[in-house]
Amino acid sequence: FFINKTVLRVAVEKKKLDIVDLLLTQPRIVIYSDTFREIKFIRDINIQSPMTVIEGWSFYGCLSLTHILLPPSIMFIGEFAFFGCKSLSVLSIPPTLQSIGDFAFAGCS
Repeated sequence: FFINKTVLRVAVEKKKLDIVDLLLTQPRIVIYSDTFREIKFIRDINIQSPMTVIEGWSFYGCLSLTHILLPPSIMFIGEFAFFGCKSLSVLSIPPTLQSIGDFAFAGCS
């Protein structure tokens, strides 16, 4: 499973894709920068795959995002990763997290 961020961005901009609940279960190590940036419809993120890195700017500006459930394997969250997610009210951070980048959660409620 791989989401090409360019294809995703075009689909969202043309209103052909409306992601509300995002469940990631396929084996992957990284969510790359800008993959879900400014997709304003995402409400819930549940990462169940053995993810270790969420790069910077990955979910930047996801204004409707309210819940994030991170896997126990997560070790790094990059800068500005969830910046501006103003509706964020529930965040589960496992004890395995080793580093949170600058401003990763700035602008969150």
